[in-house]
Amino acid sequence: MKRSSKVVAALALSLLVFPGSGHLLVGRTMRGLSWGALFGLMTMAMMAIVGANLSKVMDGMMSPTGDVPIDTHQVFLLAALGLGLFVVWALAGLDVLWLARRLPPPETAEIGVTPGGPIVPAAPPEQPHAL
Repeated sequence: MKRSSKVVAALALSLLVFPGSGHLLVGRTMRGLSWGALFGLMTMAMMAIVGANLSKVMDGMMSPTGDVPIDTHQVFLLAALGLGLFVVWALAGLDVLWLARRLPPPETAEIGVTPGGPIVPAAPPEQPHAL
């Protein structure tokens, strides 16, 4: 795989699939798992907060007055976690871009003509012998 296509593939994996997945393509497994674990922990914290407040919100919606109790502290916490998830995703994408661009160039020793080397013409084809 060419270096430029590997950079694009790693960046696309990290930005479109899951943070840290592009690191696996680059060969930095532990770094990718760290980004994925951080993102997963923040997502689970966000789901725990939503799950803890879901019954209160549903009870308020079902009441005759329709009042929904809103805890501003929980709303700000969810907003901060949401922003944190975006930041972690973006930083993981930038990290994999930085790592992928630092990859060594692919070896081209046996592909084509080496620059500066002599150009040797091919041998002429052999003539068939007449009987």
